[in-house]
Amino acid sequence: MSVLTDLRGVPDYFLQASANYILNRWVPVSRKDLSRALRVAMPDKEAVVISKAAQEFIKEGERRGVRKGRKEATLGTEAKILLLQLSQKFGPVPEGVEKRVRVAALGQLETWLDRFVEAKTMEDVFS
Repeated sequence: MSVLTDLRGVPDYFLQASANYILNRWVPVSRKDLSRALRVAMPDKEAVVISKAAQEFIKEGERRGVRKGRKEATLGTEAKILLLQLSQKFGPVPEGVEKRVRVAALGQLETWLDRFVEAKTMEDVFS
């Protein structure tokens, strides 16, 4: 709390940056703890600082979601390509194989796609 008391009178943008630093670097400090400390040290600034910190958390969550979505989209595309190739070359893909392909990691899908090129049977792809 003494850190916050020392920040009395600084511009809002500096308070917001400080709050973000505290939340991102000081593991034991939660948003709830920071809010409580601000309420005591600077009651008039609590809403400004916490709302900005919340906005930053939301932005970070969105960035993580976009990265995860891109990875999942790539994984989904790889799985679809492999399933399409298998069905065109070997006929209907058994349900168990389809499930295995859909839950596989990207590296595994790439391995199977490489094997597919020279595979004589569906089993050759997955062996």
